[in-house]
Amino acid sequence: MRFEYQVLDFSDLETKLIATINMYELFDAQLSLKLARENVQVSLCSWFMDGGGGLEWVCKAAHVGLPEEETGLPEFNEFLDIIVNAALQVLSPYSTDALLLRSLTVYERYPTLMNLCTLCENAIPEELRPMLTFYSAIAFSGTGKPLKAMTHFNLASKGITNMNKALFVALSPIGQPSQEINLGDYYVTALRYLHEHRHSEEVVEMARSAVASLPPGHECTSRIYVTLFNHLVNQGNWCDALQSIIQNT
Repeated sequence: MRFEYQVLDFSDLETKLIATINMYELFDAQLSLKLARENVQVSLCSWFMDGGGGLEWVCKAAHVGLPEEETGLPEFNEFLDIIVNAALQVLSPYSTDALLLRSLTVYERYPTLMNLCTLCENAIPEELRPMLTFYSAIAFSGTGKPLKAMTHFNLASKGITNMNKALFVALSPIGQPSQEINLGDYYVTALRYLHEHRHSEEVVEMARSAVASLPPGHECTSRIYVTLFNHLVNQGNWCDALQSIIQNT
């Protein structure tokens, strides 16, 4: 009697195992990044869960409710198990939620945001690159590098035209279905960051290129022209400011 043995594809299993190990090594490196809190260096994990709105954000992203104060121990233990598993999912470096990047952006921790983007740059899946490029642009803007910020905002805009899900998630409210963002709304958002960080020259340049890239009569064109006009006036470029009004009529 002959026995037939099933041949296992160990090379495929090895590839999957290596990918899993690499993902968790990146996960650990992310959570171990340092930033200052009350003049003390803490890990990104500690900052996020304690002062960066982490628990609430994880609950929103995972659609898990916070426990009531009178919740008993069994119910709390069940919640803890759920929230830990949810955190592993939504905080993963391969997650489209990108809560660590978003939290650092909201709380304006731009140097750490830059470090996190750099850490992930060569390690994330291709489908997450437009989203990471967008957050890199914000980090460059917030750390006083407006030219690099503008370049990265323009690069990330390709994710809008390519209907990139991760970028749509980054531009949508936490825990809600991602919304399709048009190119005009994207540029309005990008210009807002450059404006908030007082990069007036880059605002003018990007506003002009944004208007040129949008189809005639686009709903966001007037808003972008208003931004352009205000910055030209602040720069004392009266003729260009007047010309922007004429172009918008």
